[in-house]
Amino acid sequence: MGIPLKLKRRLIEFAKKLPESRRARFLIETSKKIVAFAASFVLEHKYTVIYASLGFVVGRILDTMLVIWVPGLGVLRPTMNMAGILLGTAGLGYGFLRDGDALRLRSLITRQIRKALQ
Repeated sequence: MGIPLKLKRRLIEFAKKLPESRRARFLIETSKKIVAFAASFVLEHKYTVIYASLGFVVGRILDTMLVIWVPGLGVLRPTMNMAGILLGTAGLGYGFLRDGDALRLRSLITRQIRKALQ
């Protein structure tokens, strides 16, 4: 998993403000933390990532397929090229709710185990 180019540029800009002796270490440590955070987010919120991705892909397919040619008017797009964004957002919300349920259940189980072990 890589760091987006825009974020890399911002890190480099920020690193230029640091003393030269600390720049390399700052960039290496910060990059490791960003990648670790992204990986942990994907592992902790797998439904959010899956449903958002699935919604976006289905929406983009609909945007591509739902094109109507009307003589005299040209091309009409009933989805206005927004289905990808809308379905991706809907998938994001649904996945987030499913992840929330799973995280609450995991938290409840953890509390019960700790309580039983005391």
